[in-house]
Amino acid sequence: MSLATLVNLPTSFRVVWPGAGVQPGEVVSRTLLGHRVRLRPSATWFAYVFGDGGSSGRTVDGAGGVVHAYAATGTRAVRVDTRYAGRFSVDGGTWQPVPGGVTVQGSVAALHVYQARSVLVDEPCRRASDVGCAGWSG
Repeated sequence: MSLATLVNLPTSFRVVWPGAGVQPGEVVSRTLLGHRVRLRPSATWFAYVFGDGGSSGRTVDGAGGVVHAYAATGTRAVRVDTRYAGRFSVDGGTWQPVPGGVTVQGSVAALHVYQARSVLVDEPCRRASDVGCAGWSG
């Protein structure tokens, strides 16, 4: 998947959970020392790293409400770090909080930032070398 945006365009960021592993809200069950243990992870916060020196800081928004605009063209290494907490239950008992938590650094993705330029022309394109017609094919 190729990620791209334009200079000065407000760009939305969101969390995309991988298909493998346990996602927040899901429950995983295992037998440990003869006891049935259930674990339900949760995401406590996210920190979006924009790759241009900026970051969102801690936020609870994983659904696309984080927006950032880039001032210059180039390829940026973006990621989202996640703080996880969780609850557990033993042998069907009440859910208890897991002490502490863990922060996981997200995988880096390349985001290409391009500059858009508009050109007004007074006639239709006849060949790709005409002003404003790059990429045109008749």
